[in-house]
Amino acid sequence: MAVVTLEDLSARVECTVFPETFEACRESLVPEELVVVTGRVENQDERGARLLLSEVRRWEQARSAYRPSLHLEVRAEQLSEEWFNGVDEILSAHAGESDVYLYIVMPDRSRHVSRSKRYRVAEGDGVIAVLKQRFPDLRARWGKGAA
Repeated sequence: MAVVTLEDLSARVECTVFPETFEACRESLVPEELVVVTGRVENQDERGARLLLSEVRRWEQARSAYRPSLHLEVRAEQLSEEWFNGVDEILSAHAGESDVYLYIVMPDRSRHVSRSKRYRVAEGDGVIAVLKQRFPDLRARWGKGAA
């Protein structure tokens, strides 16, 4: 178990790291290194607010884990060879670092999701604008990776 202090340019907060979490993140808790943490705030009047850490990631790990992903949702009945060829053309023209997830909405409203192994696209609204222009019924948005 550990008690650590995290700070940025505006504040500092005391954090409690329980044994299991401490063992998992020990190597990431290095002085003067950037980290991204998750946890919950505990507010005790006499001691003030403190953060109970549940996860600690080094900056580089967090950047890749939380990188925005492109999410495309289409109804199954809209799928065709022409649709796939058009999407292929657009995604290929916007190559980058972000994952692409395709959600197919079935007639019974169930959804099938898959992460593309072929495409990675550049972040930004350009790819979404082109997709929506060509396929007005396509739902496209930026978000985190699929759950």
